[in-house]
Amino acid sequence: MESINRLTYKIDQYGTGIEWGTQADVKANLWSDLDNLRNNNNLNNLLNGWKYKDAFETTLLWHENGRKTFNLMDWESSFAVGMLFAIYH
Repeated sequence: MESINRLTYKIDQYGTGIEWGTQADVKANLWSDLDNLRNNNNLNNLLNGWKYKDAFETTLLWHENGRKTFNLMDWESSFAVGMLFAIYH
């Protein structure tokens, strides 16, 4: 639960008007927590009621089987940036 709370806080900060930085910055900030959530054995319970559940599930779909939302980025960067785009664009 701690990692989802930390991830929520980090994602919320992007909505405050701060600069996102580069794709590498977004990956460095979010990827570890996103990957931990993605691979959590208790994923469905963690997502239940989470404010970013729909964006996360959409991002998962966009990145199934090695696909990427942003083809010029590595997969992890595409996932992290894609998550923010699902929320803020």
